[in-house]
Amino acid sequence: MTFLRFITGFSLALILIYFLMENSHFYTRFAFFGTVYENVPVWSIIFVAFIIGFAAASLIALVEIGRAKYLLMKKDRIIKSLEKEMDDLRQFVMEEEEEEKQ
Repeated sequence: MTFLRFITGFSLALILIYFLMENSHFYTRFAFFGTVYENVPVWSIIFVAFIIGFAAASLIALVEIGRAKYLLMKKDRIIKSLEKEMDDLRQFVMEEEEEEKQ
Protein backbone atom coordinates (compact mmCIF):
# COMPACT_ATOMS: atom_id res chain seq x y z
CA MET A 1 0.00 0.00 0.00
CA THR A 2 2.86 2.37 0.81
CA PHE A 3 4.45 1.58 -2.54
CA LEU A 4 1.19 2.36 -4.33
CA ARG A 5 0.93 5.70 -2.51
CA PHE A 6 4.51 6.51 -3.46
CA ILE A 7 3.91 5.70 -7.14
CA THR A 8 0.69 7.75 -7.19
CA GLY A 9 2.31 10.74 -5.49
CA PHE A 10 5.36 10.55 -7.70
CA SER A 11 3.19 10.35 -10.84
CA LEU A 12 1.15 13.37 -9.76
CA ALA A 13 4.33 15.31 -9.04
CA LEU A 14 5.72 14.46 -12.49
CA ILE A 15 2.48 15.50 -14.18
CA LEU A 16 2.49 18.77 -12.22
CA ILE A 17 6.11 19.49 -13.12
CA TYR A 18 5.47 18.74 -16.79
CA PHE A 19 2.40 21.00 -16.81
CA LEU A 20 4.30 23.80 -15.08
CA MET A 21 7.21 23.56 -17.52
CA GLU A 22 4.87 23.65 -20.51
CA ASN A 23 3.19 26.80 -19.18
CA SER A 24 6.31 28.58 -17.96
CA HIS A 25 6.20 31.26 -20.67
CA PHE A 26 2.58 32.37 -20.05
CA TYR A 27 1.91 35.42 -17.87
CA THR A 28 -1.34 36.80 -16.56
CA ARG A 29 -2.83 39.52 -14.40
CA PHE A 30 -3.82 38.28 -10.96
CA ALA A 31 -6.05 39.97 -8.36
CA PHE A 32 -6.05 38.80 -4.75
CA PHE A 33 -8.09 40.55 -2.03
CA GLY A 34 -8.17 43.81 -3.93
CA THR A 35 -4.46 43.81 -4.79
CA VAL A 36 -3.69 43.43 -8.49
CA TYR A 37 -0.48 41.75 -9.60
CA GLU A 38 0.72 42.23 -13.17
CA ASN A 39 2.70 39.70 -15.24
CA VAL A 40 2.40 36.79 -12.84
CA PRO A 41 3.59 33.47 -14.33
CA VAL A 42 0.73 31.02 -14.70
CA TRP A 43 2.90 28.20 -13.35
CA SER A 44 3.35 30.01 -10.04
CA ILE A 45 -0.43 30.39 -9.59
CA ILE A 46 -0.96 26.70 -10.35
CA PHE A 47 1.87 25.67 -8.05
CA VAL A 48 0.60 27.78 -5.14
CA ALA A 49 -2.93 26.41 -5.66
CA PHE A 50 -1.52 22.87 -5.64
CA ILE A 51 0.39 23.50 -2.39
CA ILE A 52 -2.64 25.08 -0.69
CA GLY A 53 -4.84 22.16 -1.79
CA PHE A 54 -2.28 19.64 -0.57
CA ALA A 55 -2.02 21.41 2.80
CA ALA A 56 -5.81 21.55 3.19
CA ALA A 57 -6.20 17.86 2.33
CA SER A 58 -3.41 16.97 4.77
CA LEU A 59 -5.07 18.97 7.53
CA ILE A 60 -8.41 17.27 6.92
CA ALA A 61 -6.71 13.85 6.91
CA LEU A 62 -4.88 14.68 10.14
CA VAL A 63 -8.16 15.61 11.84
CA GLU A 64 -9.80 12.39 10.63
CA ILE A 65 -6.86 10.29 11.83
CA GLY A 66 -7.02 11.96 15.24
CA ARG A 67 -10.75 11.36 15.44
CA ALA A 68 -10.33 7.69 14.49
CA LYS A 69 -7.61 7.22 17.13
CA TYR A 70 -9.83 8.83 19.76
CA LEU A 71 -12.74 6.52 18.89
CA LEU A 72 -10.44 3.50 18.93
CA MET A 73 -9.09 4.40 22.37
CA LYS A 74 -12.64 4.95 23.63
CA LYS A 75 -13.74 1.54 22.35
CA ASP A 76 -10.66 -0.09 23.89
CA ARG A 77 -11.59 1.39 27.28
CA ILE A 78 -15.15 0.09 26.91
CA ILE A 79 -13.89 -3.38 25.98
CA LYS A 80 -11.53 -3.44 28.97
CA SER A 81 -14.31 -2.42 31.36
CA LEU A 82 -16.62 -5.09 29.92
CA GLU A 83 -13.89 -7.72 30.21
CA LYS A 84 -13.38 -6.74 33.85
CA GLU A 85 -17.12 -6.98 34.45
CA MET A 86 -17.19 -10.46 32.88
CA ASP A 87 -14.27 -11.57 35.06
CA ASP A 88 -16.05 -10.26 38.15
CA LEU A 89 -19.23 -12.13 37.19
CA ARG A 90 -17.29 -15.35 36.58
CA GLN A 91 -15.63 -14.97 39.96
CA PHE A 92 -19.01 -14.36 41.58
CA VAL A 93 -20.50 -17.50 39.98
CA MET A 94 -17.50 -19.57 41.07
CA GLU A 95 -17.82 -18.30 44.64
CA GLU A 96 -21.54 -19.15 44.65
CA GLU A 97 -20.83 -22.68 43.44
CA GLU A 98 -18.24 -23.18 46.19
CA GLU A 99 -20.71 -21.99 48.83
CA GLU A 100 -23.37 -24.41 47.56
CA LYS A 101 -20.94 -27.34 47.75
CA GLN A 102 -20.21 -26.65 51.41
